[in-house]
Amino acid sequence: MPRNQSDPPDPFAAPVKVARAAIYDDEVPAEVPRDRWRRPLILQPDDSLAPYTRVSTACGALDSGHGLGIWKLRHAALSIARHEDIAAMVAGLEYGDPALDELLEQACDRSAAMVEARHWGTAVHTFTEAGPDHPRREYVPERMRADVDSYDRALERAGLELIESELFVVNERWRVAGTLDGLYLEKHSGLVIVADKKTGALHPNALAAQLAMYAAAQRYDPVTGARSPLHPDLDPERLLGIEIVRGEGRTHLHRIDGFQAGKLASLASRVHAVRAAERRQTFMTAWEELPVPETGDPVLLTALQASIYAARSPA
Repeated sequence: MPRNQSDPPDPFAAPVKVARAAIYDDEVPAEVPRDRWRRPLILQPDDSLAPYTRVSTACGALDSGHGLGIWKLRHAALSIARHEDIAAMVAGLEYGDPALDELLEQACDRSAAMVEARHWGTAVHTFTEAGPDHPRREYVPERMRADVDSYDRALERAGLELIESELFVVNERWRVAGTLDGLYLEKHSGLVIVADKKTGALHPNALAAQLAMYAAAQRYDPVTGARSPLHPDLDPERLLGIEIVRGEGRTHLHRIDGFQAGKLASLASRVHAVRAAERRQTFMTAWEELPVPETGDPVLLTALQASIYAARSPA
């Protein structure tokens, strides 16, 4: 049966490998190519491209999603109530209509609070991709400046310096890939720390697992497929979570134990695989039914069947 474009990816199907020439042509791509589910396509030794799970997707398995779900539902409800055109279209649909999902997404996109939070986070990430002396910092909006400045102060107090940002990496152990926020030099020790920035709600388990996957990953060249170490002085035992509290001018630095984070990463990978495979379960089958006799005493037969069910051995 052909798969629909909206269907989730099937993790247990044979990997769909895309011919390299179909993606790259004669020009170097600006970004790593992705499939229809936005999974990065990673170059393999046989010169084909194979889909890898996004790091954020794999580690999201440790987050129940309950808080985010409630947050989205509230914004969607308010947006539908305040936009007559969406409300009218929703009223004409029935449960299960695919158009309903699209309208809910449109309602969320119409929510000013949701859009602002999303854009604010993206902008803060962009402005903190470089140091305080970078020309880009001249364009920080006044309302956002306190958040960006708090990030600079937090790094200065901790003796940390951003040395590289936005690195696309591949982790072959868990077959995941994603963009690492940054590598930070700890000035007093000379060690390099893997870090990730968060501007929304902080989910410690998912953050730790994500950092562990990044720390055990390799740099990836989408043109040649070459993998290389992140940094010769990388410290795998300490990971850094950077929490920039939106609109409050506060940044918190969280030290995360690399060993414990690695255990969470392994757990996240297993949970993600189990959840993805639920549609294709093989351990659940129909319960066997005993044949119904055509003749005989029904009372006696019922008692006999009950005895058979209760028996502990064939004898």
